[in-house]
Amino acid sequence: MSDVDVAVLFGATGDLARKMLFPALYRLEEQGTIEQRIIGVALDQWDRDRFASHVAYAVTAAVPDADPAVRDRLVARLEYVAGDYADDDTYTRLGAATGEGARCLHYLAIPPEMFEPVVSGLSAVGLLEHSRVLVEKPFGRDRASAGHLNSVLHAAVAEEAIFRIDHFLGKEPVENLLAFRYANPIFDAVWNRHYIDHIQLTMAEAFDIGERGSLYETLGVVRDVIQNHLLQVVCLLTMEAPVSPRADSFADERAKVLTATRSLTPDDITYGQYEGYREADHVAADSRVATFAALRLAIDTPRWYGVPIYVRAGKAMATTATEAVVVFRESPPLSFSEQHDPPDTNRLVFRMGPADGVDLLVQTKCPGEGLRLATTPLTVDYDSLFGRIPFAYERVIRDALAGDHSLFAREDAVEEAWRIVDAIADPPVAPDTYPPGSWGPSGAAGFLGAERTWIDP
Repeated sequence: MSDVDVAVLFGATGDLARKMLFPALYRLEEQGTIEQRIIGVALDQWDRDRFASHVAYAVTAAVPDADPAVRDRLVARLEYVAGDYADDDTYTRLGAATGEGARCLHYLAIPPEMFEPVVSGLSAVGLLEHSRVLVEKPFGRDRASAGHLNSVLHAAVAEEAIFRIDHFLGKEPVENLLAFRYANPIFDAVWNRHYIDHIQLTMAEAFDIGERGSLYETLGVVRDVIQNHLLQVVCLLTMEAPVSPRADSFADERAKVLTATRSLTPDDITYGQYEGYREADHVAADSRVATFAALRLAIDTPRWYGVPIYVRAGKAMATTATEAVVVFRESPPLSFSEQHDPPDTNRLVFRMGPADGVDLLVQTKCPGEGLRLATTPLTVDYDSLFGRIPFAYERVIRDALAGDHSLFAREDAVEEAWRIVDAIADPPVAPDTYPPGSWGPSGAAGFLGAERTWIDP
């Protein structure tokens, strides 16, 4: 199954397609790496011309310097099928549009509760034969539903034809985590419990839920970004080196980390909800949904035993940034210095958006008399070094079309990730509130204990 004739996009008029998928498809068109017809499927009763205008507008909004000729080539590939996902006629008409025997990539950019009826509808008319299914996150809403969804998919297609997307794995600075660790012996040698005190991972978003109230009420922050995006980043920070470049080697090592991670309990997490969340459209007046969470992970492997990994994520926070900070163990005071306190700890900071790069914070001598130390960053800035960084969805769409599973989640890893968060996905009581533009509820500040503090992006 190395070839695909048609890319079928369910949810083609939605926000994800408009903001992420069509700009990525434009980039693939620009690079000459997409040859397939593209069929959009959605409930909106549009015709092909309106859909084409919608895609052209989405590309222009995301890529202001888009080449009109490239955009027009992309638009020329488009077709559109309007219909209800629960209506058998939708799949009959889609089958006529794809053509008999077409090899399809069916991209389900739709809410997870629609996955099962769409897979069943495609299977009923033979549209899953010799085809692939690309499923957006979240994959289920807990371990039981993820297992059920896997059963539904396996009843229609083989595991090798299933691509469970986590676009974070397609972000260049996220992929760099593994390369940075293992291609640089000075870091590989100290990447263990003997030299690392703890790890922090922050995904902060300055914006609120916007018009996603009805969807966010079914998710909350744990299901939205922690169970998938951030646990995958934790895997890349802590996994062993894959033994080969094969996709299953990468999947094996990620699965081992998740299997060794303890299930979370209420003692391992604190929740928050930004002030004003309950006033958003389609949000319950007494909603207990968490828009912020901070949690502590423990990985029981020889490399990481006893090293806490702190993860926090939230909406309406002080800034928009995703960073992983590796904090090394404290050094003793310098015997040849008049300063009696230990030097500040070395830190390695991976910036994964919006300002991609790496910072190594080291101690240097301040100019002047005496031996006074200052923390100084050694910085790698991706934009200045490499120019435009590819969109994450460029990579994942290209790989799915090519049949490469390296950046996609395997069944066992998905279910293990749900096992880790199942007991804490929903707050047992109403979360503490926090003002928009802050770093979460006041209780989160002391979550790391007396000896550690959050390092804000």
